[in-house]
Amino acid sequence: TPNENIGEVVGRRNSGVVETGTYFENVKLVIRPTYITDFASLKTALQNGEKEIYISGVISLNESLGATDVTFIGVGNNSGINFAGYNIGGSGTVTYKDLTLKTVSLPYAPENGERYGWYGGIDYNGHSVANYVNCDITGVFTTYSKTINATECTFNYYVQDGEEFYGLFMYSSGVVNAKDCTFMYGDRAIKIYSEG
Repeated sequence: TPNENIGEVVGRRNSGVVETGTYFENVKLVIRPTYITDFASLKTALQNGEKEIYISGVISLNESLGATDVTFIGVGNNSGINFAGYNIGGSGTVTYKDLTLKTVSLPYAPENGERYGWYGGIDYNGHSVANYVNCDITGVFTTYSKTINATECTFNYYVQDGEEFYGLFMYSSGVVNAKDCTFMYGDRAIKIYSEG
């Protein structure tokens, strides 16, 4: 509450003089974030409502997860999310920053007799806004988001079982912004599909 002393300084004085009446204003304590390194920790962080999740290493999803108004931040050169046929969906805004994002082994759709990328894509449940910042994306990433912002990202096309898939498949996206991005492709690079 106002005008009350809170907290304390722990340690010792190496040298010099401690002046009486000294005080500090607007002190901000910055704690090093916890780095998420496995799926169980990622799931727990989302369930706890964490808004900034720092990912170190590569995490493979074991099931689909929900996220609202969260930012995933890569730590180091080899930080990423392998979606492995699952997705991270939900409302609100989701941001992926400094991450390698991959979808491998696209699910087989027996009713169609072939593989479809949008079954295993990212954000399939549809965020209001999906932001990708400085991400390296490989595989088929389907996004159902209303607004997509990609900045300084590389989108790589994907080949599985001899079939080539789009690097990014945007489904029912209202607004798509791409700035300073690289789209790698063979026959296909990107598809923007609007329904309704």
